[in-house]
Amino acid sequence: MLKRTFTLALNALIALFATQALAMDSGTGTVFPLEESGTWYYTGTYEKGGDGENTEIVEFSLKSEVLRYVTGGGYVGAHMMGHPFDALTILTGALSRSSYVYYLLGSDVYMIENQQDMNTAMGGRYDPKSEEKFISFPLISGLAPDTMRGESGWIIKTTKISVPALRGPVDGYAFILKKPDEGKMMTFAPGVGITAYYYMDYTTGDKIKLKLTEYMLDD
Repeated sequence: MLKRTFTLALNALIALFATQALAMDSGTGTVFPLEESGTWYYTGTYEKGGDGENTEIVEFSLKSEVLRYVTGGGYVGAHMMGHPFDALTILTGALSRSSYVYYLLGSDVYMIENQQDMNTAMGGRYDPKSEEKFISFPLISGLAPDTMRGESGWIIKTTKISVPALRGPVDGYAFILKKPDEGKMMTFAPGVGITAYYYMDYTTGDKIKLKLTEYMLDD
């Protein structure tokens, strides 16, 4: 029953999360925006304990921001604090923000979390590891990425997404992962970034919903 609920929730979320149409060019840095002082604000809910009147609902907020930005011959590096996936930390207690580096090289975006490798990436050219791959462009509906942060099984689907301060639905993408015991979905709008994250534990019924409410990027 929980799996069916999650499937219905995914369909509802894909229909609900809409975005404005933003211009895309061939540059990965434009499609996956990173720049000095870029900031994304999210609000979320954690529903603990499944359905019914005993469900505990916790509201929370999450901030993702660029702390430092470097660019060089064919690469872009951004030291980040906070990621939508950090919403999962609320499952074990207090919400915490992660420190990592987004590294754009060619058509690939890597997410580096090892401190030594983060320092290397921010200091110059870095040779990313396959398990650090986060997103590869172009995004193609129905395509299964090799991995996302070392986790395989994700499927990409085109959808419409709503972006704060923008009118009307925009073309975007939903990354969906279904496992025997859990389901996840992330939505992404080119030129804006990650716009939503959704998680459900089929065993406990715990649910996390996170949505972008504000973002700041230079024009």
